Amino acid sequence: MYPHLLKAVKVAILFSAVSLSGADSASENLPQNLLDRARSGDVQAQLEAGFSFYRQNQPIKAAYWFAAAARAGSTAAQYNLGRCYMEGYGVKKDLHQAWEYFQQAANQKLPEAELMLAKLYLSGIAANPDAVPPRAAIAADEAAGVRLLEKLSQAKFTEANIVYAGYLISRRKTPSPEKVIELLDAAVQANSTAGEIMLADFLLSRKDKFRDEKRARKLLEKAASQSNEAKVKLAFAIENGFGAAPDLQQAGALYEAALKEKFSPLAALQLANYVLTGRGGITQDIPYAVELYTRAAEAGLPEAIYQLGECSRLGLGMKQDADAAFKYFFQSAQKNYAPAQFATAEALAAGAGTPQDQAAAFYWYNQAAVNYEPRALLETGKRCLYGTGTAPDPARAVIYLEQALANGMNEAALLLPEARKRAAKSSILPRELPEFKLRPNKQ
Repeated sequence: MYPHLLKAVKVAILFSAVSLSGADSASENLPQNLLDRARSGDVQAQLEAGFSFYRQNQPIKAAYWFAAAARAGSTAAQYNLGRCYMEGYGVKKDLHQAWEYFQQAANQKLPEAELMLAKLYLSGIAANPDAVPPRAAIAADEAAGVRLLEKLSQAKFTEANIVYAGYLISRRKTPSPEKVIELLDAAVQANSTAGEIMLADFLLSRKDKFRDEKRARKLLEKAASQSNEAKVKLAFAIENGFGAAPDLQQAGALYEAALKEKFSPLAALQLANYVLTGRGGITQDIPYAVELYTRAAEAGLPEAIYQLGECSRLGLGMKQDADAAFKYFFQSAQKNYAPAQFATAEALAAGAGTPQDQAAAFYWYNQAAVNYEPRALLETGKRCLYGTGTAPDPARAVIYLEQALANGMNEAALLLPEARKRAAKSSILPRELPEFKLRPNKQ
């Protein structure tokens, strides 16, 4: 629910920031005198023509006039033409060209261009051998990107604070939670809704002294009036009791309101969970729940795909079909969703909707165990102990069973004495666990 990946923060293209004398309607026609001035080489007229064609959703003409103004040295046009090349708007997408135009605008100290350069420094640019002439790769230069972000942050450029914080969060080990909070605090002070959401996410993601559920909830409450995403996350916080006692009725109503306002795969998924069972005071409607799961699954949410598998397996709102259920479970499992990995393993172990295959079942039990699925930890431990679908490995069984017990699977306590006894007598050392280091799940 609160993934902390580096998001591509959309910096407002200067289209909306420039005051034009013409009408602001999307269907406006360019005054003939504006086109005449643009054709005669008037740089400001060329820039305004680019903005006007952008508002009319005519990308080729917009890019054409931005290019004309950029060649004449317009900083705003250079930046906007860079955005056109970056996004493939009216021109063929070309990050090398985008880089060059952002660099030109950045040389004139345009902060929006410096921010785009910083993002390209952080990501690097792949080689483009098909270009004329061919373009070599531009290696990522994180130090240069961070320098630019630090400069822009010091200049109180809010969008840079958000990008900078996102970059720090995305690193495997956040070097300074205080720095992230400082950057996002500044964005919040500037009334940035994106900053409020990101800071709430960060505070809820922590398992240490920086976790602050009450503040995160307040931030989401404030952002919810401006953002459908915040409304959905606030509902999730209320549902799970972050910062206050859980309130399923309020959470369900928020999910419903968010979905009416704008389709959100996450809102559809969460509301479907309510509608399926009729909890939170929402009327049970299983066919509607299946419809919501389907829409969320089409958007790629692994949990929604898994829930369709459960509905197929049980015949809830759709035909009971073990084959279809397995296909849903497997599709979701491939997206690394632990309950679906466990369900896939169960189907393979029993031959439900797929040929029975104990070795394949062990693989998926183990994948779910990697994700700390408690039932999978227990089953993987059992299979390592007795050699089901894999070679017997009592020492490895001890590791899994201990973790299963730490994650609430009390049955593991009955198996551990035997596993430890066998491990003590065995000369087999536990095989390395390269994918993860087991630890109790303390969430």
